[in-house]
Amino acid sequence: EPHFFQYGAPLLAKYKVPATSFVIGADGEALNKMKTYATPYLEYESHSFDMHRAGGTVGHGGRISAMSHQEIVDDLKQSEQVTGSLQAFAYPFGDTTPDAIEAVKETGTLAAFTTQYGWADVGADPMNLPRVRIQGTGSLDTFIAAIQLIQRVDEGRLWPLTVLSLRLSAPSSEGSFNAMTYTSTRLSRCTSGCAY
Repeated sequence: EPHFFQYGAPLLAKYKVPATSFVIGADGEALNKMKTYATPYLEYESHSFDMHRAGGTVGHGGRISAMSHQEIVDDLKQSEQVTGSLQAFAYPFGDTTPDAIEAVKETGTLAAFTTQYGWADVGADPMNLPRVRIQGTGSLDTFIAAIQLIQRVDEGRLWPLTVLSLRLSAPSSEGSFNAMTYTSTRLSRCTSGCAY
């Protein structure tokens, strides 16, 4: 997502907003992007190595539903070689199957995200989490209200995860951003009384 890296990463660093970019490992530019746009506020996790393509029969038709359990595990381990981490995973196209969920668990992944819209509640299945999206089409006040709600939730440790999707592209003449999807996730570092 060239505009995310070009515009989003510097904004996250400027405003000290921690985020996670889900990387497709087979992207020949993945390592270069991760190095070029590295900041203390941007972590990289898996969006698979090579599963982000058609070929399945579930949901949006991503190939994860046509893969064996072992093929999914192998793909995620290969992705980990690129990202250096496998704490979180974003299902390609948001597609899941019971076998895919078990394969993701087997890799030791802590949280996996679908494209289902919603908040991640305490007790939710960490391998099948929804996301809250901010599309970039609302007003600045709407965006600020959403961010403040996320901050209140995080500060209150009501949920172990803060999840946000932004849509960014080149700034318009008015300085606004829109048009490209980017997912941000932060695993809260809850130290006591955490219900996961």
